[in-house]
Amino acid sequence: MERTREEKIVRIFESVKAHAKGISGRFVDMDDLVQFTMEKILKAKNLPQYPSDKWIFACTWNARNDVLRKIYKERECRDFFTSIDSTRLSYEEDCDTIVPAIVSEPSEPYLACVIESAINQLTLAHREAFVFYAAGLSYAQISQLTKTNINTVRSRLFFAKSSLRCLLANCR
Repeated sequence: MERTREEKIVRIFESVKAHAKGISGRFVDMDDLVQFTMEKILKAKNLPQYPSDKWIFACTWNARNDVLRKIYKERECRDFFTSIDSTRLSYEEDCDTIVPAIVSEPSEPYLACVIESAINQLTLAHREAFVFYAAGLSYAQISQLTKTNINTVRSRLFFAKSSLRCLLANCR
């Protein structure tokens, strides 16, 4: 009986590693995600008799979201970030789009001014997509908010990031 449980756990572990590699992202380390997911699975009272790939993916995805929530809570406490309550996408009076408080800016005033200046040099469409992306929204959410195709969002973000890399190249 124990041998089958061990085999099941080994199979789950391999599957979690494969899923974590694909969904870990830029904020979550893959190894940490695998460890956190396996801890959650092993603490569960009942493992399914035959855990499906969908079930393992859901466990990994939920663990990733838990890690991200923890990171966002820690980020607000760090010394080198000052949170902003809200910011406008543009200083034009007819712009009423507000970005949520999840966006942070560096506490160094010079760097904050340089970054703000670079973002303001983007076109309105590119700036809007980039600020939503920086706020942590997914491509699908940005697509819904801007009422554009998801591929348009991807394109705008690509050009916004490229422009910002060029504009901020000398700031290092």
